Formats: sequence, structure tokens, C-alpha cells
Amino acid sequence: IAESSIAKLADAERKGAKFILGGPAFKNKETAALQPTIITGVTSNMDIFDEESFGPSLAVHIVDDEEEAVKLVNASVYGLVGAVHTRDMHHGLQIARRLEVGIAHVNGATTYDECKFHSFFYGPRCFRHGLLTDLR
Repeated sequence: IAESSIAKLADAERKGAKFILGGPAFKNKETAALQPTIITGVTSNMDIFDEESFGPSLAVHIVDDEEEAVKLVNASVYGLVGAVHTRDMHHGLQIARRLEVGIAHVNGATTYDECKFHSFFYGPRCFRHGLLTDLR
């Protein structure tokens, strides 16, 4: 997993993304370690744009408006979990309803919440197996 994360971060850096926290990993024959990393300037031609790194990394892609953000989320082939962070909870819920994902969070963490349900779930485009929760 660490090698895959390192490769995705290296790909993004080669293609112009910038590290604002963390960065290059320590690696030798026995271990590979990745420090918490935030990378900005992420674009759609980078592996980390739409592939999970499974490492402690956050890839930041700036959009012009919420329409572009919703379009990008809904263009994903996965659609398992989505999140909206906003000062306006009502508006955040309106946006979350437009996301084609299995679980949508508003101002909440997206990690491990799925485990509370003790159930497998799939996003609407990932195996087409239905939704665990639905805001509609």
C-alpha cells in the first residue's frame, strides 16, 4: 500500500502538483513510510485525482463553483462516499442530495462511518448494488 501511495504522490508532483505538508517518503528494503501529506494543484491527469491512495494524504483540486464540484463527483466511476463542507448546513444538504454516492456526509468525517452499519455497501456506479443510505 505504501508503495502505491508513494507512486501516486510522485506522479502528481511530476505533473505539477505541490506539497504543502509532508511529501517524500522514507523508503528502504524493509520499510516504506509515508508521512501525512497535503498536495495542491491536483488535476484530472494525475493518478491521485480519482484513485484512492490508501495513505495519509489529501489531494486538493480547486473548482470554480459548486456545479463543477457536483459534476466531478458524479463523473467518478466509484461513487462510494462523498462529502460536503460548508458554513450553511441547509445548502450543504441540498448539494449532498445531488451527489451520486452511496453515503454523503455534510460537515462530517468520511472515514469509518460506514462500519457503524456493520454492512457492506456499494456506490451507485460501483457494482450497481444499491445504496446504504439515501438523502433523496
